[in-house]
Amino acid sequence: MNLLDLLIALKVPLWLALLVAIAAVIAMVTYRHVLERRIKDLEHRLQLEATKYIHVISAELEPMIERTSLGLRLWRSKKS
Repeated sequence: MNLLDLLIALKVPLWLALLVAIAAVIAMVTYRHVLERRIKDLEHRLQLEATKYIHVISAELEPMIERTSLGLRLWRSKKS
């Protein structure tokens, strides 16, 4: 049994069925808007977390790169 058959069987007035349908459409549009805002907020948070993670990795790698660079310079100076 579909919704239309149910409404006919319950003898729901047409104006009431239209009112419920309009309310359902408004609720779906509002819900979609809320979900889109949540998705944008989550995307923004994930971008911030990714940026922070990249900065942490960069901060950890920078001293290692400097030591390696210094070691290469010392090695080259001893080689010459």
